[in-house]
Amino acid sequence: MKAQGPLQDLPVLLQQIYDDLQKQHDDNEDQHDRDVEYCDTTLESLKSSITEHTGKYAFYKQEVKDTTAALEKLYDDLAQNEADIKTNERRTEEGTAQRQQQHDLYVKDLADNNDAIEACSLAIQLLNSLRSGTSFVQLKSKFEKVTEKLQSTKSINHAHIYTPIIKALAQISSKADQEIIIKILNLLDSLLKQLKEAKTTIENTEKEQADSWATALQNLKNEHDNLTARNRQLKEDIKQKEDNLESAKKNEDHHAYMAYSEAKLYSATQSECESKQANYEKVKAEL
Repeated sequence: MKAQGPLQDLPVLLQQIYDDLQKQHDDNEDQHDRDVEYCDTTLESLKSSITEHTGKYAFYKQEVKDTTAALEKLYDDLAQNEADIKTNERRTEEGTAQRQQQHDLYVKDLADNNDAIEACSLAIQLLNSLRSGTSFVQLKSKFEKVTEKLQSTKSINHAHIYTPIIKALAQISSKADQEIIIKILNLLDSLLKQLKEAKTTIENTEKEQADSWATALQNLKNEHDNLTARNRQLKEDIKQKEDNLESAKKNEDHHAYMAYSEAKLYSATQSECESKQANYEKVKAEL
């Protein structure tokens, strides 16, 4: 029986070498398949993520721009509305002061007119007493007082009547005849009539001015209520927009950062995959 030598073991060794090489080849192919799947999946996922974050970044960037513009308009609207409130309050204050002046004038004019009516009525009473036979001496002091009162209440509008009356009363004496007294009485009656008409005009004017201001004041109050309500709404809208702007800026920054990070990761992964591909081809060539 012949002894086995190295030549007899060669086929076995060659088979082992082939099997090892085949295994290395298969392992290299398997690893390559896994690498290709990993690279394709990872790069596609990163690409999709980058696209998503880039789109959201653009969306929130536009939202920041639009919200900022809307806020600027709201700030302008608020400033104008607050200016309108001040104007409304100034008009109310000025109107109230003017109305008070009108009322004060009414009170004065009415008092003056009433004094004049009283003086005329007293003068008529005295003249009638004189006509009835009362001694002038008894009435003299009263005539002087009523003449003085008529002088103090003399109205510019009725000066053409006041002047002759006052002059005539001052000249009355115990010798005054009935004709003169009647003439003065007629003047006083005419003056009294005009004074009563003036009183009606004064009272009507006061009522018209009071009614007019009441309507204007109510309109101003309604306007003030509306402006105040709008002011509250504008402030609420501004607060909401400011919150939206802050949120939009945070989202803009977040998606900008994520898009940048994913892009860096994509580049690194791409380099890694290229390295794996190169290593695969090298091993394959060596096998």
